This record gives sequence, C-alpha cells and structure tokens, in this order.
Amino acid sequence: MTDLDDSPVEPESPFGLPQRPFHVQAVEQTGSYTPMGQQASAAPQQRSPQQESSSPQHPRPGGVRHAMPDAKSPVAALVCGILAWLGFHWFTAIPAIILGVKGRRAAREGRTPNGGMATAGLWLGIVDLVVAPLVLAVLLAIFVPVFLNQRHKGIDEVLLGDMTKMAALQNAYVNANPGKKGFGVAATSPGGTVTAPGVAFTSSPGNVIAVVVGPNGFCLSGYNAGASAAISPTASKVYLSGSKDLEAGVGTC
Repeated sequence: MTDLDDSPVEPESPFGLPQRPFHVQAVEQTGSYTPMGQQASAAPQQRSPQQESSSPQHPRPGGVRHAMPDAKSPVAALVCGILAWLGFHWFTAIPAIILGVKGRRAAREGRTPNGGMATAGLWLGIVDLVVAPLVLAVLLAIFVPVFLNQRHKGIDEVLLGDMTKMAALQNAYVNANPGKKGFGVAATSPGGTVTAPGVAFTSSPGNVIAVVVGPNGFCLSGYNAGASAAISPTASKVYLSGSKDLEAGVGTC
C-alpha cells in the first residue's frame, strides 16, 4: 500500500535539482518579498529641513567641545593679590585683577570650583591699587621733610666748619702781623680756593666764603644754597672778629 504525502511536490528543474520555492527566489533576486495581494511599501519619505532641525540630533564623535578646566587663574590671582600687600604693589596688583576676572569667569562657566580664590585675589589687587598711592603719599609727606631737614643740617655743619677754619686763619694772620686787622677775601666760587700770604684754604663743595676787613676788624660771611637758612649773599652766616661765635640769624657784612 502506497503512503500519499499531502505536501505539494516541487517541480524538478531541467538539471535534475529540486525547484526552490518562489518566495525564496524572489528574496534572492530582489532583496525583498511581497506576498500576493499586498502592495509594496512606498519609498522612504524624505524629511523637510524643518523636520530635520526639530528632531533630536546626536553629536558626532569628535565634534563635541568640552570647556577646558581652568584651576590656575584663581590660585595665581590670590597669590598675586597677597604679594601686592607684601610690598610689590603695582607689579602684582594689576596681574591679580586680570587673573581674578579670568578666574571668576571660569567659575561661572563651571570650569573651576575656586571662584572664591579668584574673588579674593581680585579685591586684594583693587584695594591695593587704591590704598597704596594714599599710603605712599602719607609716607612722602612725613619722611620727605625729615630727609630735607637732615640734609640741611648736614650742609649747615659743613658750612660752619669752613667758616671756623677761615676765622682761625684770620686770627692767626692778625697775630702774626701786628697792626693788621685781617686779609680780605672776595666771595669764593662754590668749593673755591682762597690764597693769601702764608694762607691756603679751599672751601667745601657748595660753600661760598667772603671776608671784609674794616677799621675795627674783619667780618666773615658764608652761605650755601642747600643750607637751611644761609642760602644767599644777603642771607649769610656772619662771624665778627673778636666774637666767640657766629652772629645769631643771617645777614651780611
């Protein structure tokens, strides 16, 4: 008795090989298979530029730009601000302000957590630029007069020394020459040399010495433009023969 198989019998190919199903051949030839009674899907619909721009786009690899971290500016701003108050002033105060502004911007952009350091350095630089000139002005107002006063005193002492030497020479000349009241000396140039019989005298730089001989003795005067009071021919220190010290104040022979 023969068993009958209900499955369809595949037609044999001319080459003796079994014929492959139609839908398999269609897939191999066209890449797709549409069952009978169904229409093939339409071609992919093109999207408009507006739809492309509104749809979420994923960043392309290598196209993402990350903000570079900036941790150095706040620290540098704080260091420069501290150095400004330690005596460097403008040399580090201005960099402190620049770096402080840069560091605060980096903190707002999330590139550094040290926004407080940047702010501190910024204000240290600003306050130093404002306060340092005021402090400098006060110091100058205090110390410049003190310095000038000390300088004047030094010049006064040198002038007094030159006049004392000249007075000693005049007295020695009078003692060595009975009847003489002294020897006259025209106003020397600043730091000039005086020559007389048996006398050689050179005044210190800036000092001008003069001697006027009269019937009652000699009058010695001296001045220096850098002195405190005796600064001109009409405002000179004066020494009269026979006196033990310079005359009070300034005057002329």
